Amino acid sequence: MHLYREIYIVILLFASNFVYAEDGMLDELSETKSAELCYALTKHILNYTNSLDNELKAYKVINHTQHYQLDQLSEKMKVSEEKLFNSLSNLTNTENQLQSEREKVEVIEKELSKIQLKLNNTENQLRTTHKKLNLTEEKLFKIQIQLKNTEKSLYETQFKLNNTEKRLQSEMKLVNETEDTDLLYEKCEKREKKFEKIGDKYYYIEKSEQLTWFDAAMKCANWNSHLAIPQTDLEWTNLMPKLSADDRYWIDLIRLGNRKFFLSETTGKTLKLDKWLPDEPNNDYKMENCAEIRFGEGLNDAPCEFLKYFICESNNEYGYNCKS
Repeated sequence: MHLYREIYIVILLFASNFVYAEDGMLDELSETKSAELCYALTKHILNYTNSLDNELKAYKVINHTQHYQLDQLSEKMKVSEEKLFNSLSNLTNTENQLQSEREKVEVIEKELSKIQLKLNNTENQLRTTHKKLNLTEEKLFKIQIQLKNTEKSLYETQFKLNNTEKRLQSEMKLVNETEDTDLLYEKCEKREKKFEKIGDKYYYIEKSEQLTWFDAAMKCANWNSHLAIPQTDLEWTNLMPKLSADDRYWIDLIRLGNRKFFLSETTGKTLKLDKWLPDEPNNDYKMENCAEIRFGEGLNDAPCEFLKYFICESNNEYGYNCKS
């Protein structure tokens, strides 16, 4: 660098002397002036070269710093590239795993579709089976109703036969006993007074034992009486206060066979009074063929097989063909 500086100085001195020589001024200049001029020029050039040298040093420092920063940045880029490469590798592995999982999901979805199809078929089969079961249940229910009606008809027929037999036995007994009137009166005097006179009729109101309608009718027949059947408003009014609240009692009204109305089993006639509760008789479930009386309310139809209290009616207080 110093060599360049000396060359610059010599060139400048030579150039300046050459300029003054051309103008004819060399003889006039003294050595001092020439030295001063050379010194000034040299100083100016030295200052300029020093400035250039400082700038070059500063540039080198900056350049060194930038090279260092570039090296650091290069290292960081290498690290980043490695990380990016690893990330890309991981991403590739993840994509491969996802593809594998997608394939598994597709397989599972296909299996689920098959299972869903089987479930749909099973549901359809179950619906069909359920419909068949409902039809079968309906048929069974109808058969049960037919069996109950048949059983009821048989029971009614048996009841009538038994009742007829009891009446015949009673009549035969009565015929035998009427041969000796004194004996009849004597027996009547010894009998328990089972029936209570209520108005113009005699009634026995059962309040402890509950029976089916047919068993209740047989019980009354055994006492030479029958289930009660109030025929007038007065009889109804007289009987009602004797009943217990919330209790229900069988009376002599029944619907036999396919008849749409109730008849007295004793008289074979319908009830003259309209004492049925609202919307009754409704023959619910096609099984309500016997009549019950409710305290303070009225008449209702009910299944004959239900157990209830009952009311017997007689022509005397003994329940026998005795004169009161």
